Amino acid sequence: MTNKTTIIILVVILVLALGFLSFSIYFYMTKRGGMEVVEQPITRPITQPTQPSVPVITSESFNKVFGDARAAMDPEICSQLATSDEVRNCADKVNLLIAYQGRDISLCRGVFDTQLRDSCYVNLGLSLGVQYCKYLTDPALKQSCEEDQNIE
Repeated sequence: MTNKTTIIILVVILVLALGFLSFSIYFYMTKRGGMEVVEQPITRPITQPTQPSVPVITSESFNKVFGDARAAMDPEICSQLATSDEVRNCADKVNLLIAYQGRDISLCRGVFDTQLRDSCYVNLGLSLGVQYCKYLTDPALKQSCEEDQNIE
């Protein structure tokens, strides 16, 4: 090795050693409480949250309304819930129950959620031996269904 290369290597090693040493001292001091880390104060005031204008429906109250609707086999009872998503979810579950218990594939059309509706058509269609492919909304599921029916 040349003299110049040796000097460069020594300088690099020295810089790395000093960097490691300074990092170690900083880390040691912050962990031991020797250096105090100062946090910046919050510049905006903290406000209290306002009361929601819509009543909050807990899962417990959802379960009660759904249980009542299921027991009565009446999806209209679900309209007691606060949001339209909760009403649809509850009504869909009740409509599925009614369709499955009544073994009536025509009741599947009362289900709003397309995945649940397709599931209803497939499950009842297969168990009842009914042609159901034309009712499916998922294109891949519909194509698969039609291919399966053509094979039989």
